[in-house]
Amino acid sequence: FHMASRESRQGPAAFRVHARAALRRKKPSSAPPRLDLAALRARLSATVASAQSYAAMAAMGMEYGPAFRGLRELWYGDGEALGIVALPAAAGAAEGFQFHPALLDSCLQVI
Repeated sequence: FHMASRESRQGPAAFRVHARAALRRKKPSSAPPRLDLAALRARLSATVASAQSYAAMAAMGMEYGPAFRGLRELWYGDGEALGIVALPAAAGAAEGFQFHPALLDSCLQVI
């Protein structure tokens, strides 16, 4: 998986890679543990308003336009975070995508 962007349609060389990841299928030895969202939310004491998150990201040079502002709520604690994301209306219709790129980016903003 690569997350990249480009400012214009100048060919593949114009892409700037922002993140790379690899997924691999692991044969489970048992059923994966179920995530208890209520317990996770109870552990996460700090909250951040979405406007505050986007202001902090902009201060680091990551400015998001309206189509990529899908982070609605964010809680964090010691090495954990939980976010609520939604596809912004400015991102357009989700049809034609298995996972809309703007929604994926919003999920990564939680990190």
